[in-house]
Amino acid sequence: MCGIAGILILHGADRPTRDIALSMVERIRHRGPDGNDTWSDENAGIGLAHQRLSIIDLSNNGSQPMISACGNFILTFNGEIYNFPSLREKLEGSGISFRGHSDTEVFLELCIKYGVTTACQRANGMFAFALWDRAKAELTLGRDRFGQKPLYYGTDAGRFFFASELKAFGAIDGYLPTICQTAKALYFQHGYIPSPLSIYKDVSKLMPGTILRVQKSTISNPNREVYWSALESAKVNQQCVLTGSRQENDKLLEDALMKSVKQSMISDVPIGCFLSGGIDSSLISAFMQAQSTQRVKTFSIGFEESEYDESGKASLVAARLGTEHSMMTVTARDAIDAIPLMPIVYDEPFADASQIPTYLLSKMTRAKVTVALSGDGGDELFGGYSRYVWASKIAQILAFPKLLRTATSLGLSSLPPSLYDQINQVMSLTGGQLGDKVHKVAKIINGRDLPDAYLRMTSIWDDASAITNECSTSPISQTFANMPSFDMRHKMMLADTLHYLPDDILVKVDRASMASGLETRIPFLDQNVFDVAWQLNIGEKMAPSGGKFILRRMLERMIGADLSKQSKMGFALPIDKWLRGELRDWAETLLEPQRLLDNQINPELVREIWNQHLSGTRNWQHRIWTVLMYQIWAETSLAQA
Repeated sequence: MCGIAGILILHGADRPTRDIALSMVERIRHRGPDGNDTWSDENAGIGLAHQRLSIIDLSNNGSQPMISACGNFILTFNGEIYNFPSLREKLEGSGISFRGHSDTEVFLELCIKYGVTTACQRANGMFAFALWDRAKAELTLGRDRFGQKPLYYGTDAGRFFFASELKAFGAIDGYLPTICQTAKALYFQHGYIPSPLSIYKDVSKLMPGTILRVQKSTISNPNREVYWSALESAKVNQQCVLTGSRQENDKLLEDALMKSVKQSMISDVPIGCFLSGGIDSSLISAFMQAQSTQRVKTFSIGFEESEYDESGKASLVAARLGTEHSMMTVTARDAIDAIPLMPIVYDEPFADASQIPTYLLSKMTRAKVTVALSGDGGDELFGGYSRYVWASKIAQILAFPKLLRTATSLGLSSLPPSLYDQINQVMSLTGGQLGDKVHKVAKIINGRDLPDAYLRMTSIWDDASAITNECSTSPISQTFANMPSFDMRHKMMLADTLHYLPDDILVKVDRASMASGLETRIPFLDQNVFDVAWQLNIGEKMAPSGGKFILRRMLERMIGADLSKQSKMGFALPIDKWLRGELRDWAETLLEPQRLLDNQINPELVREIWNQHLSGTRNWQHRIWTVLMYQIWAETSLAQA
């Protein structure tokens, strides 16, 4: 796990490309605190840099940028190739010798022997890289299948540049970023910026499973190649749905997960696991402990507010598994102290509030280990989100005439949420915030079709133009249009895999962990696990009571029914409460009308929902958080650009 950066210049530069690349990578030093190095060819106008976090082969043989034995290829690489031992064995069998034992060297030799496309297809892992071919004078960028490792690239005045994080581009002489208004509008809709867009014009994210080739003659129009697609792979796997017994299917998935966890545990430095107490992280912890001769180190986080605190569940699972468990409690003070760091950690506006506990958890974990496994990806592959459970019901409702649905929607939303909440207190119909849930249902059932209903379920601001004066169409709409006739639940899961997973979940985990120099590995995001997941019929994943049916059965066998059936809410923060209390003064300052106008945000609309939230008539925590995170990003990052 490292940070990479580089630049290719069409014409002469004011300073050497080596110096530019070094300045770029030093801005992301946190991604690799163990040292940095550069390589350049000033005549070719290319400079590559690498910031190292030593995980495998701690010797100088693992240093980067790595030059091939023949001297023609130079690689700067971020990530891990989990199946590198078997790849190395095959390469050695063909006569190739190695100087060290790093996975980077294996990937470099794989590229030389078979080409970059085949190398990416054979490599099972998480990665982002840049490879310079001196003979062809060609720069090739690549990113892993699911987008676990970040890679940004851009062009400006005859220059092509790339880096693991946006902040590196601030070291490029004369680079003046400008806001991409489309990206800004999509941010307010989703709470994150969908790929390939970035918050800046002329800067893009390399899409997962994609290779980009650049020469001086193609700086403004690089060649793109998709070497793996989750959409196409899901189509293929759904054509060969497993027909074995439940026990056979369970064993097939269990073997795939066990192997993935085993490969993810390869490390020359201390390793541990995030353990929230939910199904996914509990399974990963269980698989780790089953394959370890020592007590696995596990880490969790809790909150002072009892209704949000699930640390007790994690402690019970840890005790059952026999892990060495560490836990910290997050207070409002911790959140307040961490908030100013978020624009620096994330570079772009990012409004997943669980970014804060994830950052604090990573910081705590890094004090004891250098690598941590995570349970992310289980929800998207095995139906863990509640919207998947609602999919069939919504499909039935949308079959009714639009006029009837519109009338019902208006009727449901005519009563204020506070009245629904009062009724709920008397009758105890459900958990908290019944009014907000009813209003959301009213919005969903008035959708045009199932894809529109999905967007209404997942959008924070339905109409981003109301707050930014910029109209935009979410790329998720096109994703649904390209899907075959999957079950709607499968369509939602795939849409989340293509968008929400890489652009929210994986961004959150990567930036939060790397800010502390911690490498995170995600065993669920293994190609073999993905294949098995998509070869299962929907009934193996979704039960009437909820999702992850097959994972629940697996966990029950490993830790017992009493712990495997515990509900899990994720890293939910009491933001709604804190905004009315400890965070109120901070928020009030950022939401001043003139400060909103300065960043081209509608002050009347924002102040209206802010007052409604403070009065308790509505819970607008998610919408307010998008505004606050944009404001603090704009006032921090743009001032430094």
